[in-house]
Amino acid sequence: MNQPKSIIGLDIGTSSIKMVQFTVIRGELSLVKARLKKIELLDSLENYHQRRQEDKEKAFKEATVACLREVVHGLDLKRANVISVVNCSGSLTRKLVLPEMPRAEMTEAVKWDVKDYIPFPVDEAVIDYEIFGEVEEEGIKKKEVLAAACPKGSIVEHLDILSQVMIKRAAVIQVPLALRNLTGKAGFKQGESVALIEIGANFAELCILKDGAIEFSRRLPVAGEDITKAMTGVLVSDLGRLEFEINEVERLKKKYGIPEESRNQPYLPAGRMVGEKVSAAQILSLIRPSIEKLSDEIGRSFDYYRGSAQGGNVDRAILLGGSAGLKGLTEYLSDKLRMEVSVGDPLKWVNVLSGAVDKKEIVPHRLGVAIGAALGTADGINLLPIEVKEETRRLIERAGIKAIATAVILLLLFLYIGMRLQLANYNKRIFSGKVELLSLEPQIKEARKQLQINRILIHEPYWIEPIKEISNAAPPNIYITEINMQEGREGVKEVTLCGIILAGEEATLASLSRLMLTLERGIFKNIVLVTTRKHEEIEGSSIFKLKGEIDYIK
Repeated sequence: MNQPKSIIGLDIGTSSIKMVQFTVIRGELSLVKARLKKIELLDSLENYHQRRQEDKEKAFKEATVACLREVVHGLDLKRANVISVVNCSGSLTRKLVLPEMPRAEMTEAVKWDVKDYIPFPVDEAVIDYEIFGEVEEEGIKKKEVLAAACPKGSIVEHLDILSQVMIKRAAVIQVPLALRNLTGKAGFKQGESVALIEIGANFAELCILKDGAIEFSRRLPVAGEDITKAMTGVLVSDLGRLEFEINEVERLKKKYGIPEESRNQPYLPAGRMVGEKVSAAQILSLIRPSIEKLSDEIGRSFDYYRGSAQGGNVDRAILLGGSAGLKGLTEYLSDKLRMEVSVGDPLKWVNVLSGAVDKKEIVPHRLGVAIGAALGTADGINLLPIEVKEETRRLIERAGIKAIATAVILLLLFLYIGMRLQLANYNKRIFSGKVELLSLEPQIKEARKQLQINRILIHEPYWIEPIKEISNAAPPNIYITEINMQEGREGVKEVTLCGIILAGEEATLASLSRLMLTLERGIFKNIVLVTTRKHEEIEGSSIFKLKGEIDYIK
């Protein structure tokens, strides 16, 4: 009953906010909506730079909240799992190898192992970890652990921004964790080491992944904003002292990117003028320190990974983030690092519904972290503070109790409704029975009358067969005047025949003998002559009486 309707991934950066919304359609997690909006200061840029640092932070936070409110406008946040990515300096994502130990001891071990790698007190850090593998060192089994740490103040600030937009956070993760989640969809080869490099405006993250696990992660000290700042420096040319404004720098970066030193490259020869102010070679001289620093830091990271105990060579690199699309950057890094470098397209790694992404406004490589956040699992690393997790756990428990109570109430309600429906059905059947009974009342009355008649006649003799036999057996000179039938011994039917015979004395006896013999051939037996005498009124006739038994009664 509390299943989320959708999963929302949020990448709240320092220059823009990216949002993706996924939902399950026909059993497949599908991208239904993607948005990207630049964080615009509510005040003018000039007034912003004149403020004190704390006022700048407040103004930027207000701008971020306003931007986030626009990004999530119209979304059903109540029925969504929101996973957001926090970007803060000093954060850490590191692979550790620790001995097997109970959970409570493992938590303390991770805490004290991590403290040597973070630039802030461990007591002011939010730390979480997950066990993802097992290795054997010198015959001893150990656990591979991925630990994450972030300043608690940055997490609290991040949660405050979400709460002002009424977003109930399900989880807060870091950029490397979001990049790792992409590997499940990217289709990397088994055993292939791939470096995903997220180059944002103020932060750049390098993450080396192999078989879905983070092997090495590092925050690079150079990002897109460094290239922009380098181009805003003062340049002395034949036209005099030149200084570019921010808007013009952004336009030049987008249009020309990193100029090629060689004249043989097609997109911008070094001697060509950019507008009427500066040549491509001069732009290259401005940004060279920044891009060289970027390539050097990436190379150093690869060397460190190669020399580590669990490390090895990096097969290729994929660029993500806003600055990944800088023209000439992939060619430059590929030449310096001597490996394949490409710009990633995370939209090719997931199922995207028609109309979900406006590709005129959103370039795919900028959505990588947001998509990775949405692809995360609930049982992974979650940088919510312990007290927030406890609050969430209590809310889930209360929600579970409410869900159980609601389920019981609904079950009883459905049972009651079912019984009411069944009762109504029975009442309907009873009514139909009554109607049918009324229609059968005449037939029932007739049946009852017939039953009463049958009860009266059940003990009466069956006369049809005996009378038929007597009628067939009696000669023309004998007339039957009386027939009597009664129950005899052992249920035998006894019959008495009385009649008149028109004949002389000798003829009378002969006729009676023939009658008795004829009757005994049929259903009568044991026929005897009881009496015979002359009729007093009819001359030449006699009265007789026969007695016998009936052998068959139907």
